Amino acid sequence: MGYCADGNGEVFLKDELNVIFHAIQNDQITFNDFFQIYIDGVNKKYTKLVKNSSKTKKRKTDGYFNKIKDSLSKIDYSLADKYKNALNDNIEYLQPVIDQLCKHNNITFPSAYEAGTIFADFRNKIAHGNPEEIKSIHCVLYEIARAMIYIMILKMSDADNKSIKTIISKLF
Repeated sequence: MGYCADGNGEVFLKDELNVIFHAIQNDQITFNDFFQIYIDGVNKKYTKLVKNSSKTKKRKTDGYFNKIKDSLSKIDYSLADKYKNALNDNIEYLQPVIDQLCKHNNITFPSAYEAGTIFADFRNKIAHGNPEEIKSIHCVLYEIARAMIYIMILKMSDADNKSIKTIISKLF
């Protein structure tokens, strides 16, 4: 790996992202760890970039910067990751639903990672013409996905946390 100097004479690791991606592939860091490392680096560079900017220019570029950070935060690698991330991001709303569905179906809910994997594998087998027998866990994961969709819609509608919890508890 080589080191290079940027226009300001700072030294940085040329292949930094490749190292991080390699670590993700080898399960040495999680996507969330990667995201935090990457965003911290972006934040530092952005702060340095706008350090001497006027307030008007900074306000305008802050808007663009926040949109880019928001978009980056929504990058997922697979259906399993999307399910896991949505589950983790909305656990405060979903936990009562998970508890109720697991109790009713007499199952133990897997970890968020395992839930995402089971959900994605089941969907992929159906999509590729090799469906497996539907088990209780598949029904629970499907209902949780439905609840996640409702939560996302409510959040986009700017519903407050209490309202979301009330609506989800009534629907599920």
